[in-house]
Amino acid sequence: MAICQLDPRRPPRDDASAPDGGTPDLRDVELDASSTVPAAELESRRRERVQICRRADELVTALAEREYFVVPKAYAAIADTLAAAHAAYLIERWSEQAQIEEGSPWVRVAEQEWINHSGLAPEEWIESRRVLRGLGLISERRYYCEQTDALATEFRFNTDALARHLAELRAEFEADMLEGARRRRLAERQQAQDAQRASSARRSRARAKAAARTRGRDAAPEQPGGPDGSATR
Repeated sequence: MAICQLDPRRPPRDDASAPDGGTPDLRDVELDASSTVPAAELESRRRERVQICRRADELVTALAEREYFVVPKAYAAIADTLAAAHAAYLIERWSEQAQIEEGSPWVRVAEQEWINHSGLAPEEWIESRRVLRGLGLISERRYYCEQTDALATEFRFNTDALARHLAELRAEFEADMLEGARRRRLAERQQAQDAQRASSARRSRARAKAAARTRGRDAAPEQPGGPDGSATR
């Protein structure tokens, strides 16, 4: 995966006119009139070249506008992958911008634009969408794009789902901390009991030694008496 670079600024909508930047139209592509390639295949090649040129321009634009910023750790904790966290954060920012500028949270941007601005590989982008859909963080719907004459996908970030996941994350943290506190109390209680048992054992050994010394003195034989004839121990 590419390094953590995302551009939170949303590019023009997919149905907007093509940006300036030298993207050729069909008339700019030269064809070999003497070629024996069928006209339909020539047309297909020409369209493919135009599409490649447009994508190259878009990628250069995305690289020029790309900024460094930090993705919140909560997104990575919820999505469980850094790629999905990137995608979620980018969709959220652009969805918020669309709501402010156009009154709708749906973002209608070409898929290649998402890939360019997210810094993700195409397969990472697809997998990230699958993860985010499963979590309910994004919604997708199909629409007809007049510019490409094909069906495309627009996205919306679901803030309610994010709030729900954050609440669940908080509950998990709270449960983990409560469990940690319970284990610390048990450990402290065990340590106190171990210390008490050790102290009792020391006192028992001390009493046993004192009793042994007392028995030793009592059992010692009497020795012959001194000058006065009294017995001594």
